[in-house]
Amino acid sequence: MSILINILAFLIAIFVLVLVHEFGHFWVARKLGTKVERFSIGFGKPLLRWQGKSNIEYVIAPILLGGYVKLNEESYQQKSVWRRMAIMLAGVTANILLAILLFWLVFTIGMKVPKPIIGKVIPESIAYQAGLKTGDVIKNVDGRDVFDWQGVTIAIISHMGDRNKLLINGHYLNLNNWVINELNPDPIMSLGIEPYYPSIPAVINKVMSDSPAKQIGLLPQDRILHINGQKIVDWYDFIKYIHNHPDQKVKLTIERSGEPVILTGIIGSKLGFGLKKIGYLGVASLPVSWSKDMFNEQHYSPLQAFYPALQRTWLLLNFNFVVLTKIITGKMSLHVLGGPITIFSAAEVAFKQGIIIYTEFLALLSVMLAFINILPIPALDGGNFVFLLLEAIIRRPIPIKIQTFALRLGMTILAILIFIAIGNDLLRIFTN
Repeated sequence: MSILINILAFLIAIFVLVLVHEFGHFWVARKLGTKVERFSIGFGKPLLRWQGKSNIEYVIAPILLGGYVKLNEESYQQKSVWRRMAIMLAGVTANILLAILLFWLVFTIGMKVPKPIIGKVIPESIAYQAGLKTGDVIKNVDGRDVFDWQGVTIAIISHMGDRNKLLINGHYLNLNNWVINELNPDPIMSLGIEPYYPSIPAVINKVMSDSPAKQIGLLPQDRILHINGQKIVDWYDFIKYIHNHPDQKVKLTIERSGEPVILTGIIGSKLGFGLKKIGYLGVASLPVSWSKDMFNEQHYSPLQAFYPALQRTWLLLNFNFVVLTKIITGKMSLHVLGGPITIFSAAEVAFKQGIIIYTEFLALLSVMLAFINILPIPALDGGNFVFLLLEAIIRRPIPIKIQTFALRLGMTILAILIFIAIGNDLLRIFTN
């Protein structure tokens, strides 16, 4: 049942974003008097098709990697170059507007996010040498205010590949010896900073039926003392060990009713983030206790929420631009690219955290889709817009032969990038 919910979360995200993008093209084309022949969500053999008004065919196809609006060629070419530009940019504009709307909803409804409190600074790390201390609340990075770990992460990732200094709370972090795994980047930990989480005792609160924990013999209120001879300090220590040892034999030393008890069995397994195999027992912890002063609340009136929504959308667009620039200049490798498996895993995590987090995830994905589509690569909206811009400058259409060659080149580039992204996804599954 869980995997079906995860697939549903992924499909909803892709369907909504593609629908909005293609509807942008569709709506502007119709408003500008261009005849539309087909509106398709997805590629491949149609699953559903029906005829609508104005003899427009509507299609839903199985390969949800995108969609298309088929325009009548004669009707489209009769329009001025400026109107064709408007049609071409409409999809990207629709995705940006959707992102602003979704962020506006999130900020209007309100959400509480944990403050970026440093739980631990690793000795001799970059953060340690800069003077950051356990308990510090990160309030700004390079002069930009941050309110949660997401903001901190975005600001730090923007410095990947740099060899200068990073300013956090007035402390300069020297990045000359900064080493980060670009395939599985954890920019915060790579600087020697561990985020704060309330301590949770390694006590079982609930045991799922038909779970590995049930077969091992664990019961509610059992306290985990040791796993295979390794001392367990808290719940995070316990879960970390379980996740890292799927399908392995385990010897547990527990405390039950004040007496030590030894249990043995096999750790189960399941697919975790990035579809990577992780250990699984099927137990729940005691409730996490967060004090109110550990949260920042982001809540605005409907009118006030527009500014932070615009600000967040612009921040993410700029972030994507910075990452792309670093890839082009060689400061970042192509390993940072993620494909459908990464999106699937992120959709799963967001969906499980509730409708507000999932809505924020949709907004983030919508910004990413807009950014990708505006890139000046033939076969994307941005590439087609460049052709129209050149046509406006030289006052005649670009020759068909050149357009065809550029289209094939663009398709090749996209195929290579998709191949790399999927390859990175697979590497993330098979590497730790």
